[in-house]
Amino acid sequence: FDGKVDERSFFKDGVLLRKEIDLTFDGKPELIKYYSDRKLQRIEADRSGRGAVDTWEYYESGSLDRIGTDVDGDGVGDRWENKRDASNTAEEPAEPEPAAPTETPPS
Repeated sequence: FDGKVDERSFFKDGVLLRKEIDLTFDGKPELIKYYSDRKLQRIEADRSGRGAVDTWEYYESGSLDRIGTDVDGDGVGDRWENKRDASNTAEEPAEPEPAAPTETPPS
């Protein structure tokens, strides 16, 4: 035991609400797991190490439903992947991409 807390659990009336997990042993949680009705509902993670949440995992009926990723570091999910429907796993940007400029032929 190194004397550092690597996991904290939060309860209300004896029911688990949240777990904060420090994977890098720096005193800051990289994963936060949220529970409702004793089931995992979502995970927020700092996978980039920037100190901010950049990945969101949502669970429905005990199974992973969708994953969001913050690509540009603004704290908002830019890409979402639907894990429940395997035919719909393409990542979609949160905002539409600007149209590519078109060239006008010389007159």
